[in-house]
Amino acid sequence: ACTVQWVEFWNKYHPGGFYDDSLWIRPDKYYSAFTMPMEMYKEFKTLQEETSAQINAVHKDFITRFNQGQIANIDNEWEQYIEQIYAAGLDKWVEIWNRDEIKTFEYYRTYVENK
Repeated sequence: ACTVQWVEFWNKYHPGGFYDDSLWIRPDKYYSAFTMPMEMYKEFKTLQEETSAQINAVHKDFITRFNQGQIANIDNEWEQYIEQIYAAGLDKWVEIWNRDEIKTFEYYRTYVENK
C-alpha cells in the first residue's frame, strides 16, 4: 500500500510523474547474463574473478584514507585513485562494458516503450 501511495504521490505532484528521468539515476548500461551475449558475460565474469581483489583493495584504501581525513588535496588524490583503480584491472572491465554488443539502458527502455 505504501509503494502504491508513493507512486501516486509522484504522479500527481511531480510534472514528469514517478518514472521521470529527473527522479532516477539510471545506468547507461546494465551488465548481466540477460543483457550481454553469453560468451562475453563469461569473459567478464572470469575477468571479474581475476581482478576484483586488486580493484577492491585500491577502492578500500582510498575510502579508508578519505574517511580518516588523510586526504589533503582531493583533486590530486582522485586522479591518483582513478589511475590506480584502472591499473588494477578496471580498464579491462570498461573495455568489455563499452562494446557495442552490450545494449544501453535507453535501448531497452525504447524497446519496451515501443511494444
